[in-house]
Amino acid sequence: MKLRIPLLSGVLFFSVGLSGAQEHVQIHGLLQLRAIGIIDTNIYEGYTHSTFYMRRGEISLSSTMLEDRFHWAVRLDPIALASRIVQDVYAEYRFDEAAKVRFGQFKYPQSLDGQWSSSKLSFVRRSLVGRIYGDKRDIGIQLTGSSPPIEYAVGVFNGNGRNVVDNNSEKDVAGRITLQATDWLRVGGSFYNGTFLYAANTPNSHNGDLDRFGGDARASWSGLTLQGEYMLGKDDAVKNRGWYVQAATVVVNQLTFAFRIDQFTQSTDLPDQRTTVFTVGGYYTLNDALRIDLNYLIVDDKRIQVNDNQILAQWQVSF
Repeated sequence: MKLRIPLLSGVLFFSVGLSGAQEHVQIHGLLQLRAIGIIDTNIYEGYTHSTFYMRRGEISLSSTMLEDRFHWAVRLDPIALASRIVQDVYAEYRFDEAAKVRFGQFKYPQSLDGQWSSSKLSFVRRSLVGRIYGDKRDIGIQLTGSSPPIEYAVGVFNGNGRNVVDNNSEKDVAGRITLQATDWLRVGGSFYNGTFLYAANTPNSHNGDLDRFGGDARASWSGLTLQGEYMLGKDDAVKNRGWYVQAATVVVNQLTFAFRIDQFTQSTDLPDQRTTVFTVGGYYTLNDALRIDLNYLIVDDKRIQVNDNQILAQWQVSF
């Protein structure tokens, strides 16, 4: 059974207490307001009606001290579900650029698309690969660093998600490495090996294996960016996979056009388990703090034999 950790009060005390020990505490915010227009009968993503909604309202505090060797950060999202308000809370000791040790709760190294900040994405939503395999937070310890042209990160985590203690004695391992092959090409790979509670709250409940492995590449030149990723997964006996390719190009100074096709197969051993999403759109950057996104999605979900079309708009404010 998952036990909730009352982190919020401790996080606030931690951030306020450390701010007194360091003059320069940085405060950042991210607000994302969305509108979704349902064109067909919609089941994908759980939306059945066109609606406005608040996606993010993050507040981040961070600071560096001891001659830049010690760094701490806290990120909260007050509009999230109660169990997800605390996003990040960690401390990091930096021996040098090649070796940094981070302890606490943070996003573990998995999937290129999952590693990007939501404010820097080329689309309103992450790809299926980025959401299913990446963009996950957990509690653990991680060693990370960079020694050009290589960057790496490897960590040990509870494996039970954010804001909860572990529900077994085994720990999960995640890692990622990237290589700056040329000035314009960057390639990488990641893995995850752990356990999870399979078929929880049923007579068949047991600890199952959770494995992930994948590779990615990103190329950028003259205002054009190409990116792709392929991931394989195994959830106990269920094998799955996902991939995407995308392109983004600057049309004029502040306007970027983007296109993506991504696909996830929930079980490679069963028929009609594939979901494919085509996304076309772009974003307009008014200044460093304001950005407007508009996407059109065509969803082909073979699992439930439904085709969905959606329009997604997002207003983003960051500071």
